[in-house]
Amino acid sequence: MNKYEVDEFVDKVDEVSRLIAGLKEGTISPSYVQNKHEEQEKKSAHAKDVAEKRQKDQELTPERKEELMRKVKELKERQARKERARQRLSQYIEEQPQSVVTDYEKWDLWVPSDEDDDLIQSCTPNTPEFKAMEKDIDERHKRMVSQRQMAQRQKEAGNTAYRKGQVTEAYRCYSIGLESERHNMELHANAAMASIRMGCHVQALEHCDKDNSSAPKKDLSLRMVKLTVLERKQVLHIADALHDKPNHPLCVKALQRRAVANKALLRHKESVNDLTKALNIDPSNKEAEKQLKKAKEDLKEKEKEKLIADQVGNCDESSDRIKRLRKVEDVVKDLRVNCVTLSDSTNKSKPTPIGLKNPLPARPSSQNEKKARGEIEELHDLLSTDDDCRVHFRGCGGVDIIGARLKDEFSQAEAGALVGFLKVIQSTIKNSGNMEIVAGGSIVSRLVELFVSVQYTSVDLRHQLLSLFEALSVDDVGRKALARELAHCLGDLSAFSKLIDLIDTGTRMQKVSILSILSRCMLETSARSFMRSRTSAVLKLVVKMETVFRSNDPTQVEFCSLLLSNLCGDERLRKRITEDAALMESLAHVVTKGLPQSSMKPCIAALANCLLEPTAQRSISQWHRQIVTTLSEALSSDDQCTVASATLALSRLAKCDHALSDFDHSRVFTKMVSLVNCTTASDLQCKIEDGIVRTVSTFSTKGKREVDHLVRCGVVSPMLKLLIRGNRSGGVCGNVSLLLSNIASHAEHIGLLKGEDCIKALVDVAHKSEPTSRRNAAIALARIAQDPSCLDIVRKFHGFEVMYSYVKP
Repeated sequence: MNKYEVDEFVDKVDEVSRLIAGLKEGTISPSYVQNKHEEQEKKSAHAKDVAEKRQKDQELTPERKEELMRKVKELKERQARKERARQRLSQYIEEQPQSVVTDYEKWDLWVPSDEDDDLIQSCTPNTPEFKAMEKDIDERHKRMVSQRQMAQRQKEAGNTAYRKGQVTEAYRCYSIGLESERHNMELHANAAMASIRMGCHVQALEHCDKDNSSAPKKDLSLRMVKLTVLERKQVLHIADALHDKPNHPLCVKALQRRAVANKALLRHKESVNDLTKALNIDPSNKEAEKQLKKAKEDLKEKEKEKLIADQVGNCDESSDRIKRLRKVEDVVKDLRVNCVTLSDSTNKSKPTPIGLKNPLPARPSSQNEKKARGEIEELHDLLSTDDDCRVHFRGCGGVDIIGARLKDEFSQAEAGALVGFLKVIQSTIKNSGNMEIVAGGSIVSRLVELFVSVQYTSVDLRHQLLSLFEALSVDDVGRKALARELAHCLGDLSAFSKLIDLIDTGTRMQKVSILSILSRCMLETSARSFMRSRTSAVLKLVVKMETVFRSNDPTQVEFCSLLLSNLCGDERLRKRITEDAALMESLAHVVTKGLPQSSMKPCIAALANCLLEPTAQRSISQWHRQIVTTLSEALSSDDQCTVASATLALSRLAKCDHALSDFDHSRVFTKMVSLVNCTTASDLQCKIEDGIVRTVSTFSTKGKREVDHLVRCGVVSPMLKLLIRGNRSGGVCGNVSLLLSNIASHAEHIGLLKGEDCIKALVDVAHKSEPTSRRNAAIALARIAQDPSCLDIVRKFHGFEVMYSYVKP
């Protein structure tokens, strides 16, 4: 016994002695002693209960232990990822030669140690330490989950802002999320995309994980050395070092976005390398394949530009080619001098303007003016015929100088000089590299501004502007820029209004150019969005298109049909346009009167798009038979695009009442059967077959009369071959399954579907296609199984399991 236990025992003896003495002397009653004893027993029982409860609380239940181990597992996985990254750093250090130069690559590979690393590693169940760390495990796991949830909320907020066009706000949200979870690959990938949209391409490289391995460090410029210092490997580094997943899907996005940033920084070779890596990870990525093709073209253009510059600078020969290139160089030098002279004297003299802000001063003399115009004409001739001249023109900075020259104002007398500059621009954009510079700068905006504000005293000027717009609209990059500027530049619709008004007042060639420009611009979302918000412009355009359709000019009708077809690609515009019965009747009249094939193809495509709306179907109800006859004739065309549009239009006309008699009159089904090709599967052939299958499946849903007619026309056999072949789209398989289910609903036709190949193909569709196709296939199997002779075949291919998933007994 220790000292404290002895003292406690002595106190208890003294207390008992005191009670006994009190009882003898009569100073303490027996009831007091009894109460004292009961109180002591209660205290002892309470202490015992507390001890038992404490012991019970200290024992972990299996559920609690499992929960803690799950949390420990997550913490250990994160720790394992960090350890792999540290091992990679150690390996890198061992492989590198000793050097006194600071190696910033180590920064990208370094992963700091956390204070809880060793503690997490020591977490094992059934040990006192594990029980002691219970609260600590909960707190650490809670902190990790909280950080992850915070990053997820910021990612969603950033995505919402990005969809609204608030790119800066989106990047701010992604950055806040990365502060909570700095190894979140999705946040880095999204931040890279936002950075590209903001024009911060170096910042985008930081988030994507830039790779300088393709260029020796000794050859890097000071600018690129700074990039190496600033950057931290992110998406690709995280996927490889932390997650051990170098082929993660996000790596493909990161490589694509890094390629875009490299292209903007004129690092075309690195861009090609990035996209090649992306395709190695995901060979089926069509977007990356398209980007790689463009990146290779850009690299080839850059190498060609450098080669031509070296040849002109180092070659002493006097060949015609070198002379032409040096002439381009001389003209660019003269233009640069003129631009400097003009910028120094813009406040000295101002001629009568025709519409813009910074007037062009008068030329020193008419002789110099004549010389300058001659040089511009000669430059136009060189650029229009020789791509080497166009490339060298870009390399000398000529495109930028022409853009700067257009910012000046031209007097009425100098309208001819302005036409010359516009011709030079049109010649130079024949080269894709020059087109990107023109579309990416302020030149297109200036051209639209000129088109709106200029006083059209010169027919040549108006014609040249329209010709240049048309050349821009042919190219994807130029079209995007032109549509954006036409939609953005003028809130009062003056740009589109001028184009639409000229359909009536312009010459025939101008009308064709305007319809061509409008039709191509309506491929772009910016132009369609602008038109959706301007009802008056749409109504005015509808009236103009009706007038064109009633004319006898096939070329105007062709481009007007393209315009209508592209407008109807937007659901809201399509609903508004098809409400005009006069326009729909004019379109029907054009389709049925027999135009040349080049003009007929866009007319049929426009009709197919319009027929999506019931209002259009009602407006042309009196033309149904003539239209079906024309479309039936189009099925025999040598042009597959025309055939595909005709089958699509027929599939939509099939929904109309009394359509069977019109189709039967033109022998449509017989021609459709002859078009089904079960061996080839080109894109156009698939579109043709999709339209055919849609047509026959639509008719099969109408009733027994239509089903009987389809069977008599021999539709079932080629449809079965399509299904059995198994290399068609889910839509084709789903519609064929619908057709077969409607045929099987009539007992007399089930015999056509009894073969093993048919039932096996239906089972495959029910297992592999999308939900609607699976359901159609299951219904077809259920109806076929009603024939006792088919039960064994259905059972053989496990068709009943499929049926019971969709068709309950």
